[in-house]
Amino acid sequence: MKSPFQWCLVVIGLLAASTSAALAQSDDEESSEDDCSPYKLSEPFGDTEPDSGFRFTADVLIWTRTTSTTGTPVIGGPESFTLGGLSNGFVGGYRLGGAWLIDPNYEVEGVWTTFSDWTASGGGILSRAISFNNGQGNTLVDPSGNANFINTGTFFRPVFDAAMDPLANPAILNYAFLNGNSTYVLYSSSSLNDAQVNFKTRRSSDQRFAFGIGYRNVGFDESLTAVVNGTFGTNDIPAGGIVHTILTDQALTKHGLTLLSGAADGWTNTPANPMSLSMLWNGTASNQMNGLQGTIDATLLQRGSFAVAGDIRTGIFYNRISGSAREVYTASGSDNSVYGRSFTDDRDVASFAGNVGLNGIYSFNDFVRFRAGYEVMLLTNMAVAGNQQNGISYNSLGNASYSVQGGSNIFFHGARAGLEVVW
Repeated sequence: MKSPFQWCLVVIGLLAASTSAALAQSDDEESSEDDCSPYKLSEPFGDTEPDSGFRFTADVLIWTRTTSTTGTPVIGGPESFTLGGLSNGFVGGYRLGGAWLIDPNYEVEGVWTTFSDWTASGGGILSRAISFNNGQGNTLVDPSGNANFINTGTFFRPVFDAAMDPLANPAILNYAFLNGNSTYVLYSSSSLNDAQVNFKTRRSSDQRFAFGIGYRNVGFDESLTAVVNGTFGTNDIPAGGIVHTILTDQALTKHGLTLLSGAADGWTNTPANPMSLSMLWNGTASNQMNGLQGTIDATLLQRGSFAVAGDIRTGIFYNRISGSAREVYTASGSDNSVYGRSFTDDRDVASFAGNVGLNGIYSFNDFVRFRAGYEVMLLTNMAVAGNQQNGISYNSLGNASYSVQGGSNIFFHGARAGLEVVW
């Protein structure tokens, strides 16, 4: 089965072939036609519109996107993975537009574009244990002697700091970890909404290009979640003659976690009744861009009922970015303690937004047209969910703070097809 991208190429290819055939036929007839021929190259498509009236457009969009996401590992070690492993495929959206054709020279248009359910997911099984406190080389943690790990350079740092604290955690001589065959899941969801109102000139019999200026609002929101699930374990090396099997409440709360529910007793390794532990990280990002943009619409080529047209929308925008980073550690089985922490922040930045599109157009008559083409969209200096872990920093006392992370570029591209009605 062909992908949406391949179908788009087929549609554009058919349009191009039809246009070439029309051009060839027109060239044969051109020598016998006078200068007023409706098939002249210089005659743009726009002059078939009425001097005043209304235009309505409806397009189906099939787009994909790429973005710059942090390379920070969620866990380290031989089975390390990052948030950048998710693949965003082609998804469907739509665009609705309306225009008031004021007179032969000017028009006002409004356009709404939306993608409301952009998701991606992934996951797997980690055959090796995940060490909490530098036990990755210990065969009692993992028989291979090369376990996965968390530390100050990965996600879930509060658990590492708690397990490494000899004052708050009397089991420091023990290694704490998740046993082998833990699982992980990654999931992201995002939405794009784009609203604009533009005042433009109109293409006419002596003007191939139309120029405009307008107001635009672009909203991009994203959430990304990573969850690691496994069975909590310790290697039970005696410390001071006592077997320690607990990562204590004191250790966890000293390093920034708050008890959210359950007993304030930390996490206990009870072999007869194993304790499961779920470590969840969630990042969110929101972008609200507002500002002015310039527009260009052009009829690039026309022959009879066929035309090729292009459009550009671009501007610099005031962008309110906000973000959050949240961690939740949920015990189940022999324990019910739930710990967590969360951060939020926002600030204002300047961002660029630009769209470039190319369409093949077929006119059924003076009132109804079909068009299909391809479009690219670029947003710069954006906040994306996968980078918000980088916003958590620590001072000399080990206290954490957070600053929302921007600076990412998002590139959208894909096919569009729809109808245009003028009356």
